[in-house]
Amino acid sequence: MGLPYEVAFTLTLSIRFVPTIARDIQSIYDAQRSRGLELEKGNIFKRIRNLTAILIPAFTTTLLRVDRVAEALESRAFGAVKNRTYLYQTRVSRLDILFLAITIIIVLCFYYLNGIIQFLLF
Repeated sequence: MGLPYEVAFTLTLSIRFVPTIARDIQSIYDAQRSRGLELEKGNIFKRIRNLTAILIPAFTTTLLRVDRVAEALESRAFGAVKNRTYLYQTRVSRLDILFLAITIIIVLCFYYLNGIIQFLLF
């Protein structure tokens, strides 16, 4: 796509952490409910005040995780060199293209045959 690798890495990392943060929020929510917190009852102001019991620990755990990731990136000298180096150079060969074409043809055949079988059964 032509993006600098720092930008691509940041986008990938942020998308990767969405399920992790959602799982953290769910566990915090379950823990607070087990302590008797009720978010479904009361007026809107009480619900918002009760929501802080979930948001503050969620922000805290998220910031701690971000700090750990930042330290890990710093320890690996992420972004220290402008030109990135690679351990292996990957190239697409004719055999790779042939394998991909055969795989696509097989998948389309199975999809087509599945449609025919479904049509004949009903």
